[in-house]
Amino acid sequence: PVFPLNWKNSEGETYHGYREDGYFPEAFVNLLAMLGWNPGTEQEIFNMEELCGAFSIEHVSKSGAKFNPDKAKWYNKEYLRLKSDEELTDLFIPVLKEHGITVTDESGARADFKKKEFSYDYVMTIVSLIKVRATFVSEFWDIASYLFVAPASFEEKDAAKFWKEENYTLAYKVAEFISSFDGEFTKENLEGPLEEFIRGNEWPMGKVMNCLRLALVGASSGLGIADIVTLIGKEEFASRMEFIGKTLGK
Repeated sequence: PVFPLNWKNSEGETYHGYREDGYFPEAFVNLLAMLGWNPGTEQEIFNMEELCGAFSIEHVSKSGAKFNPDKAKWYNKEYLRLKSDEELTDLFIPVLKEHGITVTDESGARADFKKKEFSYDYVMTIVSLIKVRATFVSEFWDIASYLFVAPASFEEKDAAKFWKEENYTLAYKVAEFISSFDGEFTKENLEGPLEEFIRGNEWPMGKVMNCLRLALVGASSGLGIADIVTLIGKEEFASRMEFIGKTLGK
């Protein structure tokens, strides 16, 4: 059965609701409208006003409609992408609070990893980078937790694959380059010179980058290195490079 909201029957049994699972109301309404009806066009995303204007009884199917859970997720993902970074940030803040993260009203990309305090602008920047990877706001933490807390452990398979002497020796040289970068420390300024430094030394880009990402994320998947290091800052970057060396050896 499909329940838009949590529902409890007379016997005390509770059935989960799509709202409680993190679906946006407007995405679910859009989905329900498309069950057994189509507008006669390829359009699938409608706001309420558009639905009211497009509806026609002639386009209602006589056969039974079939609910598709995967299509429901697709609708939610599309609606998530349509929302502003500010709206998604406001929805993400309660999730951060559950994980002991404080979001301040300070302007600028302030990040204090020791106090676990981050500015609203910092959080919104992260949201703008990760929202295309998520279906639900609740997934933001799993996708980007490393941008708020340092990894305490490392994926075993990724560590075995990338944390090898021939790789991490080069990774620490790249770390020195990043730490000594004297230009304005932004992704736009760092990304090009970083790639030129690695390619200029004819080092294996993939192995070096995944080695660095393992140190910063705890796994070989995540945002680009230039994105991560300019967000967390040089001090936190150096701390994570030191921690992985002590943990996995170098």
